[in-house]
Amino acid sequence: MRAAWAGTAGVVVVVLASSVAVFVPARVSAGIRGPCSASIKGRSVVGLSLSRADAIRVQIGSKVAVSMAAHQRMTHYRITLGFAGRTVTIRNRAITANSWADSVVVRQYAQFGRGFYVLRGSSTGPGLSCSGEALIRVG
Repeated sequence: MRAAWAGTAGVVVVVLASSVAVFVPARVSAGIRGPCSASIKGRSVVGLSLSRADAIRVQIGSKVAVSMAAHQRMTHYRITLGFAGRTVTIRNRAITANSWADSVVVRQYAQFGRGFYVLRGSSTGPGLSCSGEALIRVG
């Protein structure tokens, strides 16, 4: 399982929260790594953990806005969702900008219904590597 979580920048993962202790590696912080800012549903991921208290609530029928920005050019971003150790790629795109914004159709990707998931997104560019993640509660 650890290898699935140690992938290159750009992976977004969704994991059933009741299984967080089993599927999430020893690192239990969420937030942002690298010189970027990121938000999910308009909420910054800075300082968030993977605890239920920090979960961002979304509805099964909603579209959730996801964005990332940096002070330098990004050339690629990737968003994936995972469940119980499985990973589903939502977006894998080349870009030429200092930021990106996209949306996740919850019903389309939360195939296992309501519960807790970890959402992770990353960006790369010349001399740039950023990733951010947060716990999502699909209700």
